[in-house]
Parts: sequence; structure tokens; C-alpha cells
Amino acid sequence: ARLKIVMSMCYRLMKQTVKGNERNAEELHKHVDVLRKHQGKGLSATVVLKEVYMDKRKLLAMIQPDLVRQFTDLLKEWKDPRYIDFLLNITTCENEPMPKIQKMICDYIFADSPEMLPRIKIVPKKAGVPNTKLLVGFVDE
Repeated sequence: ARLKIVMSMCYRLMKQTVKGNERNAEELHKHVDVLRKHQGKGLSATVVLKEVYMDKRKLLAMIQPDLVRQFTDLLKEWKDPRYIDFLLNITTCENEPMPKIQKMICDYIFADSPEMLPRIKIVPKKAGVPNTKLLVGFVDE
């Protein structure tokens, strides 16, 4: 338990170290594989990874498909909003789109994990105007 507390504090320190500091983020980026191995262990690795890439075009350009795949797989398995937040964060840099990353995310979600998308059903309304309903869960039609 003490080791987990110490590790959590280290992750907080790493987050603050890279926040808004591209040079520190570049140094930590060299160890992204270690951070990725700590995901899902309650150490805030996802938050640190988010800060490493946030508004840092050079580092965003280095994102490989396996990182995007890992986050879409984690999202599929755990449905944790932190994974959505990370994926949203890497799609833009200083409010400018990152098309390569956007395409990777779309490819993995639309092609490989369509079950993660919301299910929408159009049902007729009394006046003949269609009405849409957002359905949660599996739709058998």
C-alpha cells in the first residue's frame, strides 16, 4: 500500500513537471512505454500521458497507432471517461485538428469497435414526423 502511495505521488510530480513544458514532456516521452504499462493500476498514468501530449505538436506527431489502439481497447473494456478525455485531447493541438490521429481513432472505433458507438433508432411519430431515440445497450434489429 505504501509503494502505491509513493508511485501515485511520483505520477503527480511527473504530471506537474510536463504541464506546459515541452522540453520536460520530450524527456518523459522517451519513457512512454513504462507509463503505458502502468495504466489501469490506479497510478494516474493516463493523466500523465495526457499532459505529455497536450498541445505539443512535435510529440503528437510521434503518436503511433498502437497507443491509440491501447486507449480504444481500454475504453471498450472499462468505459472510463479518462480514456475518452485522452483520445479527445490528442485530436487537436492548440485548437488545430490533428487529422492523422483523428483518422486513427475513427478507424479503430468505427471499423473495429462499432459496439462502442451509441445506437440510434428512428421511430415514427403520430404526426408522421420521425422521432429519434438514443438506445443504450444492444439493439436487436
